[in-house]
Amino acid sequence: MTLSPEAERLRKSAVSAQEAYDYLTLARIAKEMVELCEGNGDKLGLAWAYYFAGASGYQRNDGANSARAYRRARDLFTEIGNDEGLARSLLGLAAVAIDVNLDVAQARHLYDQALPTVRKMGDKRRLAIVLGNLGEICRMEGDLTRALAYVDESIGLFAEVGDRASVGWQLANAAQYHLQQRDYAAAIASMRAGYAEVQRDPIPRWVAWHYDTWFLIAAALEQWEIAARVLGFVNRYRDDHSAPRNQGILPWFSGPVEQISAHFEGDRLHELFAEGEALDVEGAERLVSGIVAP
Repeated sequence: MTLSPEAERLRKSAVSAQEAYDYLTLARIAKEMVELCEGNGDKLGLAWAYYFAGASGYQRNDGANSARAYRRARDLFTEIGNDEGLARSLLGLAAVAIDVNLDVAQARHLYDQALPTVRKMGDKRRLAIVLGNLGEICRMEGDLTRALAYVDESIGLFAEVGDRASVGWQLANAAQYHLQQRDYAAAIASMRAGYAEVQRDPIPRWVAWHYDTWFLIAAALEQWEIAARVLGFVNRYRDDHSAPRNQGILPWFSGPVEQISAHFEGDRLHELFAEGEALDVEGAERLVSGIVAP
């Protein structure tokens, strides 16, 4: 089964928008593709259209509509026997489960369904994404040793395909896992390596993740003034780049955010936030350079 020329054109445009992290454009293309393929009865095109709709919704934290679109894509790919599309739809549903709904058991079930097909596909980048997300599941299950093993494999695969921004994403994840093990030196070393990667390809989503992680490290070390400035910076950076924070980090993020207000009197916390908001990325990195392991 092949796509019509017009559907193939839209599919390529959707892939380009996805690779450029342009999720508003992706949503528009997906809608156009749904209308086209519903009109001409193109089931394969319709399956991909709903897959792209699911991806755009997920990236905008619209979990309900994202899951609905991914389920429709899953059912269509199953009906036409397209294993790649089915695996990718399952992975999309797993991402919604873990990052939006915080449903670890459902995410694990979906990843276990999809992983054998992904390994057979030979797509190193997609496999690296799956392994990185499995690391997050292991973290939520309390298995940090296994989480770090998944991260190491994921980093190697991302490096092989030249996706430096995603190497930075995984190095920040590794830092968070080391932080939970109270291995502060390893966490900081991972972050120092990660900055070089995100700067080579400064995708806002992973730049913000990098500084969210520095906030967690500063808070864990009780370096509260640095933590407050970093939080002020990253919140403003996320607003400026329309990069909302995934719900999956909240179990580890919300506690330090609550704690920070207890360490300052009067307007001092707001002053620190404002100082952080005034920083650019280079200034934020100079700030965190002062964080050292005890």
